[in-house]
Amino acid sequence: MQQTYRIFLASSYELKADREQFEIFIARQNNLLKDKNVYLQVVLWEDIGGEVYQTHKQDHYNKELKSCDIFVMLYWSKVGKFTNIEFDRALGQFRFTDHNPKIYVFEKIAPLPKTQNDVDKDSLVAFKKKYADEGQFPIQYKDAEELTGLFKTNLDKLFADKYLLEGSNKHKNPAECLYTDGNSVPIGFIGRDDELKAIREKLNKGGSLMLINAEGGIGKTSLAAKYWEESLSDYKYNAWLFCEVGIIPALKKLAPKLDVDLAGLNEEQQTEAMKQALMPIANDTLLVLDNANTADDIKEFIKVFRGFGWHVLLTSRCHAVLEKEQELHIEHLPPFLAKELFEKNYKEETTEFDTLLDRLLAAIGYHTLLTEIFSKNLAELRDIGETLAKFLNDLETKGLYLEERSFNIRTDYTLNVHKIADHTDAIIEILYDFTALEESERYYLVNLALLPAVNYDLKFLAQLFDPATIINLKKILDSLFQKGWLGYAESSYRISPVIQKLVLQRNKDSLRQDSERLLINLGEKLDGDGTYLTNLSYSEAAYFARLVPVITKNLEVNPFKLLGQLNDRSGVYNLAVGNLFEAKSAIEKYREIAIAVDDEKGLSISYTRLGDVLLELGDLTNAVDFYEKGRDLNEMLNNRYLRDASYKHSLSISYERLGDIHVRLKNLEKALEFYERENELIGQLCNEYPESLSFRAASAIFYEKLGSVYIRLYEIEKALNYFQKFNESIGKLYKEHPSYVYYKNALAVSFERLGSTHFSLGDLVMAFDCFQKFNELKKQLYHEHPNNTDFKNGFAISHDNLGDVYNRNSEIKMAKHHYQKAMVLWEELVVTTPQIAEFQRCLTMIGKKLSDLADII
Repeated sequence: MQQTYRIFLASSYELKADREQFEIFIARQNNLLKDKNVYLQVVLWEDIGGEVYQTHKQDHYNKELKSCDIFVMLYWSKVGKFTNIEFDRALGQFRFTDHNPKIYVFEKIAPLPKTQNDVDKDSLVAFKKKYADEGQFPIQYKDAEELTGLFKTNLDKLFADKYLLEGSNKHKNPAECLYTDGNSVPIGFIGRDDELKAIREKLNKGGSLMLINAEGGIGKTSLAAKYWEESLSDYKYNAWLFCEVGIIPALKKLAPKLDVDLAGLNEEQQTEAMKQALMPIANDTLLVLDNANTADDIKEFIKVFRGFGWHVLLTSRCHAVLEKEQELHIEHLPPFLAKELFEKNYKEETTEFDTLLDRLLAAIGYHTLLTEIFSKNLAELRDIGETLAKFLNDLETKGLYLEERSFNIRTDYTLNVHKIADHTDAIIEILYDFTALEESERYYLVNLALLPAVNYDLKFLAQLFDPATIINLKKILDSLFQKGWLGYAESSYRISPVIQKLVLQRNKDSLRQDSERLLINLGEKLDGDGTYLTNLSYSEAAYFARLVPVITKNLEVNPFKLLGQLNDRSGVYNLAVGNLFEAKSAIEKYREIAIAVDDEKGLSISYTRLGDVLLELGDLTNAVDFYEKGRDLNEMLNNRYLRDASYKHSLSISYERLGDIHVRLKNLEKALEFYERENELIGQLCNEYPESLSFRAASAIFYEKLGSVYIRLYEIEKALNYFQKFNESIGKLYKEHPSYVYYKNALAVSFERLGSTHFSLGDLVMAFDCFQKFNELKKQLYHEHPNNTDFKNGFAISHDNLGDVYNRNSEIKMAKHHYQKAMVLWEELVVTTPQIAEFQRCLTMIGKKLSDLADII
């Protein structure tokens, strides 16, 4: 019996010649398709006739479209009104039926005709935008010959995909259904054409076994049901089995249909009996094993039934169970289809609806099931005045569970998993069953959920989580991937935003305990004093620092002291590398947490840190305010805990910071007053703890502070005296502990201070000697820590200083040599850290010096 397929051809009159050639091509194809009992009928505007219809002729034309299997649209310099309507009708029919007709849009790219006017141009632009918004691109052709060649390629694909079938096969009886546990295609099923094609290709290439995998609720079962529906005429037998309790036990449900009596047989005998009964029909059978979510169960099935010729389609959350080419991983719907699915159930006629919906869908990762149930739940909430804006706000602040706002809704998902759920939250509970996880799996899943939902390689996660062994961590992460809780691609793991939200919400009572090791490890990565990091370079630490804000957001509902301390480390790190606004945000979070957990010492530290950040930002007034708040709190704590040296030390730091800022404010006498108070406390601490290196270092730095004040008071000799004491004190510490980077850098600074003072006094010999020592130490520090911007900047300054001495001595060639070295370093710093304006100022300054030398030469 011949099967007729209708091709609807839409275009404007300007492409009449191309349409005629297309019709001739189809006629030639029909001659070739006679043996296949297939006939292709082209529906053209000219064929409808000239009689008068009771309704508009275009309405009659649209009715013709509904019976067509293929829609072909051509356009060139314009897209006419009726062509536009025809396209819209075809697209709507494609979406809301069983994907009929197949749609092909061809764009002619020959030179545009001179007859094109502004209206034509506007129609062309509007259609192109509309088609692009659908995520599609037209097929371009130059002439009628290329048009027919391109369509022939697509026609062949339609036969290969069995969308077009030979007439003798089209009317084959549907397969005999041996058993079905439920396999209906959901009413809202949309998209998935590429996936359906992939299933056909994989099964028809002799693979016979394939697995559709994804996390729960993405649409695995719906996709399998769609394939089942479209393939009824391709198999003699089919069976759909729900396999959550095991595949082989599910197969035994076929026994009555196959006249197999399993009574009185043990497990092994029953399995053998089923094998013998299934073997004769296996070569012409489609077997769908739905919800086969245990990897070992799948492997056991393959082992027992290896060699059967049936087509087996499994749906599972498991990954990496079969060979790579036997698995089809499906993702969420593309955004435009997720949006379409949502709007089928709920829509608001407001200007902000589209924007809010985009935010909502992004927040749930375009998850198919959540898109459906939230849209249906919102439709119920509409009656009590709920809006998408409020729903989205609650979702972002409270999580995925709707609690008392959870309504009874219908979805095919609960039918597919054979479980009862009477409201939205209950569906989510079914969707993700945490009870099946081992404790180690749950622990690492929680810790991954605390991080940004991006890809992480194994080595990075091992650094972050500090597992017993990296092999053990890999086994746990691979198990989570295989069970469908994590994604895995290109040697990296990723948690989806939906699973992330659910994991955090389900484990909220244990988050503090679960995260403790992570926060300690991360804090160690960022440990430093603002000059260097204890365990990493600044560049190595950069990615770890970027994790802190997200982790904090995920834990701040129930803040605790350790979380505040991590933000302190993050703030110090960001301040050191010049990320001033990130530093401010982290320290402000530290302050908030310190207040929330009544951590007075942490609060005093946060005041000082905020003063440091504001000082760098140039906000001196607020910096003074925070330094004074820190001073007041530290004085109170010191008086309360007189025997605790840490409070005395914190108070000394407060006095030091107030001294520093009053130097910046040119209140030099006041600065000296604070430095003296600092020195008094440091002296007491040194006497009480003579072996304390930090107190000895603070005493040495005190001399540098005084010297800097006396420089500004133009008492140069007095300044020189303090700088010499600074050099001697810190030099002694460095000699005792040459591996301490802090002492080495402080010694370099002491030589710079001495050199600059000698230079201002006109003693160029002493200045040169000090600047050379400064240069050598900074060179060592820079090469030992090439990513430390402070050391690199210091190295540049050392060359600038040497250049100044040579310049003063009229040794122009050597001056130019050092200025150029400084310029290269500052140029690199401007590129890598553009946020630090000081480096640009230095670059401008050194450029001027070189320019002045050029004038001299």
